[in-house]
Amino acid sequence: MTKNLMLSTKILSALVLGMICQSAAWGQSTSDSKSKSDSKSESKTEQTMEGKTKKVIDGDSLIVVDDEGKESEIQLDGIDAPEFKQAFGKDATKVLEKLVANKKVTVKWTAKDNYERILGKVYVDETFVNLEMLKKGAAWHFKRYNKDETLAKAEEEAKSEKIGLWKDDAPESPWDYRKNNRVHRFCNRCAYRRDPRHRVDF
Repeated sequence: MTKNLMLSTKILSALVLGMICQSAAWGQSTSDSKSKSDSKSESKTEQTMEGKTKKVIDGDSLIVVDDEGKESEIQLDGIDAPEFKQAFGKDATKVLEKLVANKKVTVKWTAKDNYERILGKVYVDETFVNLEMLKKGAAWHFKRYNKDETLAKAEEEAKSEKIGLWKDDAPESPWDYRKNNRVHRFCNRCAYRRDPRHRVDF
């Protein structure tokens, strides 16, 4: 009987220990999950940088130098301008140059693209440059990745009034142009960077 009691005590102890370990593991898992969630949340926190435009690459990207001399390549979030050798491509670049060239800009952003370029909302004083590009008919609203109703409305108004590229009855979108000419979206930036791995003739 004594042996049976000792055996029962050992079994009970093992069960209790197992429950304690399982509880601790669950607590750690919950903590790790929360930590990952917080990290993901933090990555979406809007950041702000200020600097001066060093170079306009094309109709939707530019190089900005901050107060510490650091260069950052900015992709205008929510819009897609014609490629440089596409119809209205050079005109779109000139429109952006008039808005930001050699001017102090404020960039608000929450993410970077796969090439580590900042996807930003660019401001010159109170002027929202991304929006102005659409109002002037110098770019498309990139609806596939952006659902901003203000940007969508600006594109529709420019289109109805036949401003800029919308003077053409059926302008080719940049994404169709890239597809039809086997050009990726960042060829103009690659040319700027002189990167032979991405140089594309078109």
